[in-house]
Amino acid sequence: MGAHKMMIPTCERGKMPLYAYRSPAKSLRIVTYLADVYRVPAHMILGKMQHKPYSNPRHVAIYFLKELLGMSLPRIGRMFSARHHSTIWHSYHMVVKTCARDEKMRAFIEECRTDLLKEIQ
Repeated sequence: MGAHKMMIPTCERGKMPLYAYRSPAKSLRIVTYLADVYRVPAHMILGKMQHKPYSNPRHVAIYFLKELLGMSLPRIGRMFSARHHSTIWHSYHMVVKTCARDEKMRAFIEECRTDLLKEIQ
């Protein structure tokens, strides 16, 4: 038997998966904010592409969903193309480690945090 690819229904308004629209509005605001900052489509941040232009904003989005909204790792995983919670933890931990050693990244994260806190209030 051939392997089946799971079809993800998309919203009429765009290419984001429907389950992303069922998530709280604040989580989508975080993803769309980072899509604007990184100049990539939001559906690519949520998708499975592993290219650096999409994976870096994905890691940062996962970090903020955990830090600002306190979302659980499995819930974040469901939002990001049904990723396993250990994959989500790895992304989160990568941002934490990078911020610990890279001043530019730490400043970028703090700037985004300030903007996002205004945006999701």
